[in-house]
Amino acid sequence: MKMKQIPAALVACVLTTVGLCAADDLTNTYYRIRADFNADGIPDVATSTTRNNFGNAGGLFTFYVGTTNGTFTRIGSVFMHPLAANLVKTKAGEGILTVFIRGGHEGVLMSYAVTRTGIVERERRSLIARDGGPEEDRKIYRSFFDDSVRLKAELRTGIPEPTDGSDGAIRAALQP
Repeated sequence: MKMKQIPAALVACVLTTVGLCAADDLTNTYYRIRADFNADGIPDVATSTTRNNFGNAGGLFTFYVGTTNGTFTRIGSVFMHPLAANLVKTKAGEGILTVFIRGGHEGVLMSYAVTRTGIVERERRSLIARDGGPEEDRKIYRSFFDDSVRLKAELRTGIPEPTDGSDGAIRAALQP
């Protein structure tokens, strides 16, 4: 039987694809967003649950506000998609977080007030942001979530939540 040689480019492509699949461990990766969520001049952080808990609409993010002594205080959680989150600093001590939760035909645009004491829903409205939806809805979506204005989430490896009641994991999540 004569063996046929496999082109090197094909072998490299297969190995790269297999490597990427193996590296994409959804149970050991999470999203992190660093921003000044409550507009007080101190860096804050939001971390998601691990990506295996995410669906097309997004996942749960827990928000921590930084304090003047370098620690963090958990202020609440918001269900959101890492590519559909926007922050506007309205006044000192309060930011407005706007997220879009995609549904089957339409989604929901939700706004939250973020302060050092918590996260409070301010308003919500239905929005059809997909192709074929009303142009006005698509303009609204783009105004919040185009790459140039949305919050940037980064993918991290490890466990995002502290398991021992300390804020050590959160402090580590803030490190570059």
